[in-house]
Amino acid sequence: MWAFLSQVLDSDKTCHNAVSKIIAHLADSDVEIPSLRDAPRTSDTSAYCQARARFPEKLLEKLFNHSAQSLEEKVNQENLWCGRNVKVIDGSTVSMPDTVENQKEYPQPNTQKSGCGFPIAKIGVIFSLTTQDKG
Repeated sequence: MWAFLSQVLDSDKTCHNAVSKIIAHLADSDVEIPSLRDAPRTSDTSAYCQARARFPEKLLEKLFNHSAQSLEEKVNQENLWCGRNVKVIDGSTVSMPDTVENQKEYPQPNTQKSGCGFPIAKIGVIFSLTTQDKG
């Protein structure tokens, strides 16, 4: 989970970078890392990528909601704007791989010619202004 979140938040979003961070963390924690003799491809990312693909989306949603609730509970009067907890709304779109599954779930915009382009997912978020970094 830590590696996945780190990968999402890092500017270098490669699986290799995420695996390198795991290895560095284990080395720093005095955990034995398989030697190159035992595992010639220690930096191979396939196991990490397979594990990440199996990560349950519902668990991420549960962790996000728990974190958001914990932060909201810590809001006090001095964090509010004119006594109000301001919510910010934002949205965007992302292009996705052109697979049958993605086309079913996220059809192409009707402004695109059928069969041209990629499925587009629409993303919307609402967050509390009081939980944003003040730095």
